[in-house]
Amino acid sequence: MESRKFASGDYTLAFDNDPEIKQPGLDVNFCVLPPKTKWNNSYGGTIHYMNEGEEEELLTVEPMENTLSIVFRGDAGVIRFVKYVNCEAPCPRYDLSAVYHVVDEDEDSVDSTGSTDEEDEDEDEDSDEPMEQVPKKSARNKQATEAVQSRSAAEQRKKEKEREKKKKKKEDMKRENEELKKRLAELEAKMMSKD
Repeated sequence: MESRKFASGDYTLAFDNDPEIKQPGLDVNFCVLPPKTKWNNSYGGTIHYMNEGEEEELLTVEPMENTLSIVFRGDAGVIRFVKYVNCEAPCPRYDLSAVYHVVDEDEDSVDSTGSTDEEDEDEDEDSDEPMEQVPKKSARNKQATEAVQSRSAAEQRKKEKEREKKKKKKEDMKRENEELKKRLAELEAKMMSKD
């Protein structure tokens, strides 16, 4: 878990080599703003989720006073970043952020450090620090993942249809523009022939 402060000029980057995106996980973020502060999205400081290598956003989490957001990243390759906080922000925004990785019970998984679960268990016996609980992938998690994936696929289809509509509209406007140019040229030719 980490505590973060985002004031004017602060932001985070989305890294392709970030170990956090190499496996599914649960992002837990508690946003703290001073009492009665209304945060406008134009100030920045929003958390954005995107698929690695794509420009299309999957989700935007807006800062709100004393709000807990929980985002399940069902697929590896979902990146996140905090957008630049501009000078119009009335105050800094704070948050507590934690990432919990989903691990299958049936297989030894390799975490971001490259060690297996068995190696981690040996290390944990020697450590006096409290161990962070890692949620296990269950039927419920699989159903949630499938629901998110089907919703994501539906959203992708909807966005594709919107792109096709925009493309068709653009082509129609281009065709109309060409027809208008042609008519204008004909009218100019008629006027020149009358003179």
